[in-house]
Amino acid sequence: MEKTQSAGRMAGLDILAAGRRTQNVKSRLKHWRTLNAFALVYICEGSGSFESNETAEVNVKAGDCFFLFPGVSHFYGPPGQTIWKEIWVLFRGNLAEYMLKENTLNPSFPVTSLHATRRSEFQRNLESLVELYRNKANEFRLRSTALLYNCLLQSTLPLDSPPPISGDSILLDEMKLILRRHMGSSRKIPGYFHNSRYSYNTLRMEFQRLTGESPGQYLRELRMQHAEEQLLWSGLSITDICMGLGFTDSRYFSRAFKKHAGSSPREFRQRYHLIR
Repeated sequence: MEKTQSAGRMAGLDILAAGRRTQNVKSRLKHWRTLNAFALVYICEGSGSFESNETAEVNVKAGDCFFLFPGVSHFYGPPGQTIWKEIWVLFRGNLAEYMLKENTLNPSFPVTSLHATRRSEFQRNLESLVELYRNKANEFRLRSTALLYNCLLQSTLPLDSPPPISGDSILLDEMKLILRRHMGSSRKIPGYFHNSRYSYNTLRMEFQRLTGESPGQYLRELRMQHAEEQLLWSGLSITDICMGLGFTDSRYFSRAFKKHAGSSPREFRQRYHLIR
């Protein structure tokens, strides 16, 4: 159940389009519009107003973002001879629907003024998302989903909340959590991520980019650290420790442990064992 939920969180957003736009009085929407998906609009420069059939007219300015909702008519843009610059993302998915159901996203309160400490990272994440969308890079879905997830998190935090961790950190934590949950599994690593919408090759490259090591190297080090703890603190036999960490060959386990710790599991236990 936990594995399925974790994979579901990684696949809960689908980005349909993204871009930048400069609006003036000529390009401003001249009529009310209704979308069939969600959208996030962030104002980088300038000011104006926003209104929808769920809320009265609201003044908005640089550093503000607002959400557009499926089936909710809206109208927005700068006044008079002024302009504003915006970044927008059109999206849908289970996570967005869940946030709407839980009132985390609320059509009656669509505008958010971002805390000053969060604006630079927020805009940087959106800029990166737009570039990924335009270039259609191999890792587009993986990285852009993480970036949008982070933007949703930042835009729904209370104004005085500290900045959240980056989208990359969120994604990395998800992958590490899945690996930790399978520390005792003898299956091959690609099978751990079979519920993900992303190929294992894409996930592996992203993990390598963020950590400098492969998922296999990370998992092997994690297992060796756990083996050390069990050799020191438990009364389990070396065979039980080996099998409990997903190794089916005790000789391979001993070689891997010796490479990690500089001594065999038996020598390590005899030298440092804390159980009397």
